[in-house]
Amino acid sequence: MRLFSRDRLIFVAALLGLGCNGLAGIVAPSELPADANALPPDDGADAAGGSPIDADAAESEPVLDRDAASADTTRSDGPYDAGSTTIRFRDSSKGNSTSSTLEVSRPAFVFPGDLLLLTLYTDHLATVVTPPDGWKWYERGNIVNDFHSWWFYRFADGYEPPKESFGLNQETPSWFVYVAYSGVDPDHPFDNGTVVDTRGSPCVAPSIHPMRSSGLLFLTAFVNDEASVWGLINLSDPLTIRDSTRGVVVADFPQDFTGDTPPKSVSCTPAGDGAVLVMGLVPASP
Repeated sequence: MRLFSRDRLIFVAALLGLGCNGLAGIVAPSELPADANALPPDDGADAAGGSPIDADAAESEPVLDRDAASADTTRSDGPYDAGSTTIRFRDSSKGNSTSSTLEVSRPAFVFPGDLLLLTLYTDHLATVVTPPDGWKWYERGNIVNDFHSWWFYRFADGYEPPKESFGLNQETPSWFVYVAYSGVDPDHPFDNGTVVDTRGSPCVAPSIHPMRSSGLLFLTAFVNDEASVWGLINLSDPLTIRDSTRGVVVADFPQDFTGDTPPKSVSCTPAGDGAVLVMGLVPASP
């Protein structure tokens, strides 16, 4: 049995929103990143310098079509001014694979300093993903339905290639959604958050207790073993789906009032088991 150091316990408490939601099944990090608010590396940290989180994968598709004449640096579908927060959604890509190599297309309009987040489903609990250099991650396995959920992140440095290859230890179906946000604090990017399992439909992201009273943008990144069609349940809810594919949907919502976030739900059809990461993104200082 692995014993947690004091620093690791502090980090896990921050990730879980100062509660016990999602404690079961969380992989203890083998080393902490410099920022105690950052997602931890996983026990399987690879020689390329990555760090893990909790589990499921896919193959990449081309970036969504864009008007080449447009100078806009954000997608035009859906709100991207997210309430009072200064964090802005940039763009997304998505894809899938059945091989042991997952090619991931970089979203359009990415600038140095943008936060890059990849949500990944991989079939089979035993699947291990090795990311390119620079990515940190959190993973969560599902023993009953034999799949893995993964959440990877890094900050753009301006030298990202158009495509990156993630390695899998076996040939298996995988799906991903890759999103980019501007205006996230590079030193302390995350407020409180948690990872929990979901079951059936709707898929529900639980309430969390943010440390900041305003300015946050909350990320909800769902993975599901069955769902291929996702949708909003309450159209008046300020939850914006940024992109989706079979097995994965990523959404976000602002909150400019003090207190716990309300639970957030999306329809997920066919209904299956899954997991969700819900996390507050912290805006960069002016």
